[in-house]
Amino acid sequence: MSYIDKKQLEWDTKMKSLSKKILSPYNKADLIRYKKAQYIFIFASTIAIGLIFLTLFSFFNFDSERLKQVLISASLLFFSCIIIIALVKKGKVEIAANFLAFSACLIAAAGFINRPYYVAGVSMGAFMFLALAYATLYCSTAVSFSILLIFIATHTYYFFFIARPQATWFLLQTVNSTYIDGLITLTLLFILGVTTNKFLQKALRIAQRESKENAQRFNKISSLIETIKTTIRDLDEAIEGNLTIITKYSDNAQSQAASMEELSATVEETLQGQKVSEEPQQIKIIPLIIS
Repeated sequence: MSYIDKKQLEWDTKMKSLSKKILSPYNKADLIRYKKAQYIFIFASTIAIGLIFLTLFSFFNFDSERLKQVLISASLLFFSCIIIIALVKKGKVEIAANFLAFSACLIAAAGFINRPYYVAGVSMGAFMFLALAYATLYCSTAVSFSILLIFIATHTYYFFFIARPQATWFLLQTVNSTYIDGLITLTLLFILGVTTNKFLQKALRIAQRESKENAQRFNKISSLIETIKTTIRDLDEAIEGNLTIITKYSDNAQSQAASMEELSATVEETLQGQKVSEEPQQIKIIPLIIS
């Protein structure tokens, strides 16, 4: 194994150990909640690590004004990720999911407003779509709908008070397209995400119900098998008991037969002895009669 492979193996081992400690409050039997916590932890950790590299890159490539903006945004998002990881560690995955959704929403909305009107839609607009998609899949419908309203309000405010007054000539068409396309895309994405979430929740409920029914059938079958095993054991014991009784009867019958044979032999011997003892007396009596 090469040096790089060893380091990679050590890194994987450390990450698995850290993930196990973070996810210790969750029961793996509750697979949906466990995986939800796992994905949120991985997502928040990845963002935090990415922000560190972004900050290092900004130090060497951006000017002071741009660097200041990056540091403010990165620090806010980095501390949000730390809070999210801490909430996951405490076993409050639902609060962590909502906190991540609203944090991403506010950062995307603030970044959208601060961007120039001719690049806002193609830069921070994409992060809006990502934040809304996450909210529809990992949060409740009320939370995702609230984020949708925030993004619609952000687009509307930006269009009427920032972009439209500044846009001229062909850029006005770009601003109009950004506003209309953004609202349509956000609305369709919300409908698609919520519908998909409902289908997944329904499929989950069906799977859980079928799992419970299968568990009940399994318990009944297991109980029936145990009953059959018990009956077989009882029947085997009864057969062994009957075999013992039959063996005793057979032995007694043989003993009785032997006793009968001995008794018969004794009777025959007795009868023969009586006959022998009677014959001389008859011989003696006959001369007496003649005389």
